Amino acid sequence: MKPGFFSHFIYKNKILLAMIVAGIISSIFFSCAGTIPSPTEIDVQRAKLRWPGTRIQDLNDGRTFYINRCSGCHSLHSPKRFTEQQWKKIFPEMKTRAHLKEDDSKLVYRYLLTLAKDSSNTKQ
Repeated sequence: MKPGFFSHFIYKNKILLAMIVAGIISSIFFSCAGTIPSPTEIDVQRAKLRWPGTRIQDLNDGRTFYINRCSGCHSLHSPKRFTEQQWKKIFPEMKTRAHLKEDDSKLVYRYLLTLAKDSSNTKQ
């Protein structure tokens, strides 16, 4: 065996292990993101009834913040899993734990309430 072969072997395996771990983490992240619904134009129209001027980009940004910040601590729930009233109880504590800035938390809140389980029949 040549000198340095063993250290070279260990170094190559550390790189391989790091690549495998990175692949697993990105697979988990993207599989979670795939189950979280993207807002539609119908969702935008519904959101505008409560928050005039809401754009599809606002709801998409809320979705992105939700995925990026909330998945760091727990698996994500589809907004449709909970009713608007349930989200209103859950969100204040979660926003604090996620250390969301005020503007970012408003986007997440709008996204979650707009796509909540009972959002299609929510009154203003």
